Amino acid sequence: MSDITQEAGWYFDAYFKGKGILHIFHKKRVNKICSLVPDNKDILDCGCGSGILVYLLSKKAKSISGVDIRKECIDFCNKKIGGNFRQGDLMTLNLNKKFDVVICSDVIEHFYPKDRENVLRNLDKHVKEGGMLILTFPSRLYLTLGPLWLRIRRLLYPKQKFDDEDVHLVVNVNKLKMKNYIVVKKGFTCLGLVFYLVLTKT
Repeated sequence: MSDITQEAGWYFDAYFKGKGILHIFHKKRVNKICSLVPDNKDILDCGCGSGILVYLLSKKAKSISGVDIRKECIDFCNKKIGGNFRQGDLMTLNLNKKFDVVICSDVIEHFYPKDRENVLRNLDKHVKEGGMLILTFPSRLYLTLGPLWLRIRRLLYPKQKFDDEDVHLVVNVNKLKMKNYIVVKKGFTCLGLVFYLVLTKT
């Protein structure tokens, strides 16, 4: 068995304690997402991981919840942050509740296109009419540089498993099927390595 593991709290700790290039990239991405979210809203973070977005946004949110498929991440969030975290699979997610803002950051690239459509439908179930959906995912530039970056990162962090070491596919914005949504903001951050998309449900 490999001794490479994923520490549930790595991304949370990296935001506050990290000093290297990877940590700077991570912090810049997280701060950009936070800047896209209006104040005093009910927020759901889908694929919350170690909960850094939930933690930061809780300071200005009306309410905030997090969902992740990994039990170890949910356990970490409940212990470290507290609040409303639950384990859930985006392929089957149905919380029977709608939110003002749903965030899905650096998650949909892990799904094949046919599964991605189902994930987007499930995200849509949780967005109120007039609400906001925020998506971020790696740009083509990031994926082009990916193999080199993975080798460098493995040298820097030999025992840490990262999310993008699993399935990591190009997301074509023009092929995302999002009916009843209008794009209100889009662009790149982190030197063009991360694409963000902000949509409003009509």
